[in-house]
Amino acid sequence: MIGYADGATALWNINQLMTQAPQSGPKFPAAVDRVWIAGKNRYLVAESGGKLWVATIAAPHRAVAIPADGKFGVLVNAFGAVGAVQQTSDGYCARWLVDAVFDPKTVMPPQQFGKPVSGYVKPLDAPPAAPQFLTWLQDTPVALLADGRLVRWNNNGTLTVSKGIGSPVSTLWADEWSFAIVDRTGFVQVRSEGTLGVSRQGQLSAAPARMRITPDGVWLLAADGRGRGGALGHARASATAGGLFGHARD
Repeated sequence: MIGYADGATALWNINQLMTQAPQSGPKFPAAVDRVWIAGKNRYLVAESGGKLWVATIAAPHRAVAIPADGKFGVLVNAFGAVGAVQQTSDGYCARWLVDAVFDPKTVMPPQQFGKPVSGYVKPLDAPPAAPQFLTWLQDTPVALLADGRLVRWNNNGTLTVSKGIGSPVSTLWADEWSFAIVDRTGFVQVRSEGTLGVSRQGQLSAAPARMRITPDGVWLLAADGRGRGGALGHARASATAGGLFGHARD
């Protein structure tokens, strides 16, 4: 799937040749900044025009939205459910955008849209400082503060604060099971499990512009926008095209 600057979207069937024409998806009112597939391929979730939208993939396209004027982090789990942890004018909250796991039909708004994520019905306690990033680790909302500290929200909305990477974060990449953070010097950590424990770390020659973790969880891939890339595995590092990783640290 691709989201365009004019708000249009296009989707390809992965079971067919990529040379075939894509399916036209819903069009959003402004440029599509980020987009996710949800609800067993029935919905698109998109960040567009200062809002988080949920739209039906099949025509006629219908959509609902919630404001996204503050920071937010999106959770997409293996079942196709999508939640958001948000900083709003009323504080911090964690709520569903799509929780259509047990709903076989496409409905609008989606099942549980806008309702609190289980365990986070009460408003979340505010972090000790304004977050630089909001994200999730499995079903746990997490905030990364500007000084590198990590904040985990517990099921009752209270906070657990840990040291984190120890310096300001430059780049974040997260999936359902782990996230990677890099500070401004290029030091990278991968954290996983609900305890936010460090699973690996290493030194890059520069902070990357983009990162991702492979679906099997083995490799962290990074690129810096100047043609340099690298891959950090468990206890070893590999580099390509100029080399972005210096060394791994266990």
